[in-house]
Amino acid sequence: MSSTKWFIIGALTLMTGPLTTAWSGYNAFQAMKNTESAGIAAVSGGISSALFYTGLGLALGVIALLIGFTQLYRERKRMAPR
Repeated sequence: MSSTKWFIIGALTLMTGPLTTAWSGYNAFQAMKNTESAGIAAVSGGISSALFYTGLGLALGVIALLIGFTQLYRERKRMAPR
């Protein structure tokens, strides 16, 4: 794949972190409403999934951007006159 595609994948993956955090927060508040409890047990599932998916999105996004920068460097080096 070209470096541009890796940059797009990296940017979209990095955007999923905040999206999944908001979605998991919503689920945590729904669980709190359904159990009619404000304890940690009611929101722990939503918080743990928010942390997991945020970390996963960041890790995959950084990896994709590193691959993109590496490919961009190789393309520029190959096109440079010797």
